[in-house]
Amino acid sequence: MCAILVVGITSTSFAFLPQYRQVSYPPSATVGRLDDGTQVVIDVRWSLCNSTETVDACKASAALLEDFQDISHFLDCGSDVEPFSLPNIYVEADYCVAEQCTDERYTSVRECRVVDYPGLSTCLETEGSQVVTIWTYFAVRTVFQWGIGSAFTLLDSTALKMAERHDSDYSYIYLYGMIAHSIAPFIAGYLIRDDEEGSGGACALSSRSWP
Repeated sequence: MCAILVVGITSTSFAFLPQYRQVSYPPSATVGRLDDGTQVVIDVRWSLCNSTETVDACKASAALLEDFQDISHFLDCGSDVEPFSLPNIYVEADYCVAEQCTDERYTSVRECRVVDYPGLSTCLETEGSQVVTIWTYFAVRTVFQWGIGSAFTLLDSTALKMAERHDSDYSYIYLYGMIAHSIAPFIAGYLIRDDEEGSGGACALSSRSWP
């Protein structure tokens, strides 16, 4: 009983261990297509590495980047995009956003990566400590493995005792256990499926159509 409790407690505690994360903030641009087939840059998003995103800081950064006048030449979705002009600067989450002020309506929009634009790069931020994460996980995993090993040993001995009491054979129990181990992953894989419509975000933006 104690071994099963140890397994339950340690397996639950994995979710609460200190974690190390590396978050990237790549620059990107939203491109819209007009009725006549022309593609224009709607907005550009970038992060200020090692700095707090404020409207003034974003405006200063955009000024140094010449307000992205030639951004259309650095997009991974093609160069047949109209130049970017007269951006409106604001802050959204962890990004600076330079949005082109226009009344145009787009038949579709998509998100493109900004590649090799002078002065723009992907910002990387880290959270937590690798050393603390590794050693905390190692300690909890050791206890977990001890508990699960003990639990399986005790369950096997219980199965042997029950087989003897009911005049059965342990080999049958072992066989049925192996069959269950072989079938269970396929059943779980069938029951646990991703939503066919996705979860939104950038993928939803890339396929959205505006009438």
